[in-house]
Amino acid sequence: MTTHFGDDSVSLIDTAKGAVALTVVDIEESFAVAMSGDRAFVSSVSAEHDSVLAFDTESNEIVAEYPLAFTSPTWRSARRPALVRRPD
Repeated sequence: MTTHFGDDSVSLIDTAKGAVALTVVDIEESFAVAMSGDRAFVSSVSAEHDSVLAFDTESNEIVAEYPLAFTSPTWRSARRPALVRRPD
């Protein structure tokens, strides 16, 4: 999975074939990607709301959207549990 921040899209890469398997457009300001098993989680930011989209990498479908609290100034990282503060 790779994001195209300036193009508002994400692409799922088939690593066995070395080619793009799927490109999804209209994913506003996609930036961060986290992989877990057959899921890819992609951040999306817009003026209306922020969210994390869950992609099933086997079926090439978006399977869930998790809205984030727009006003939350802090997040916790799974790898580094110290608080990370959003710049104001």
